[in-house]
Amino acid sequence: MFDAHAHIGENYQNCLVASSSLEEYPRLKRYEHRAYGLLFPESNCSSEVIKALEADKGALCGEIGLDRRFIKEKDIAFMNDMLSYLKEKQRPFILHLVGRIDEMLSLLKDHRIDFPFMIHGFTSSYEVAHSFSKQGGTISLGPRSLRTRDIKRLVTLPFVLETDMKVSASQQNELLNVYSEVSKLLGIDISTLEEETEKNLSYFLK
Repeated sequence: MFDAHAHIGENYQNCLVASSSLEEYPRLKRYEHRAYGLLFPESNCSSEVIKALEADKGALCGEIGLDRRFIKEKDIAFMNDMLSYLKEKQRPFILHLVGRIDEMLSLLKDHRIDFPFMIHGFTSSYEVAHSFSKQGGTISLGPRSLRTRDIKRLVTLPFVLETDMKVSASQQNELLNVYSEVSKLLGIDISTLEEETEKNLSYFLK
C-alpha cells in the first residue's frame, strides 16, 4: 500500500512525503518520493521553492494552493509564480485546497495546465472533482474523504489514497483502514485496489 500524501516523520519509503514550509526542506531528501511546497506564503518566497525544485530534479512540488485562511494577495501572486514555473518545466504538483474552488479552477485554466496534478485530502463534491479531473487533476482520498456524502461517486473517478499524517506506525494503521474501506466500497480486494491506485500514481512517481 502506498500513501499518496504523508508528512515528515519516520523513515518509511512507501509514501509521497510533502512539505508545507521552507524549514522542512533539509529533511526531505531521506524520502524516496518527496515534494517541496509552501503554505501561508509570504511575498517573493516563490523563488525559494523554485530554487529547491531546481536543486532536486526528481522531486515534485507540493503542497501549494489556496485556503480561505490565507492572505489572498500574497497567495494568488505566489500561485501565479509557481504555476508559471511548473507549466514551463511540466512538473507534477500537489494542491492544497480549502474553499476557493472557483479561484483555483480559474488559475489552472489561465495557466493552461495540461499535465498531472493531485488535489490532496479531497472532501468536496463529485461535480467539483469532475471539474478538476477534466483539467488533468487526480483526487487523493484520505480518512476525512471517506465521510463525505459523495464518496461512492468519487471513487468512480481517477483517485489515489492518503493519510495526511506524519510517517509512523499510526500512519501505517490508518493507511490500512483507508485501503480497507475503499476496497469495500468498490467490492474488490486490497491487492486489486493497490494495482488500480498504482496506475494513477505512476504520473507522480517517475
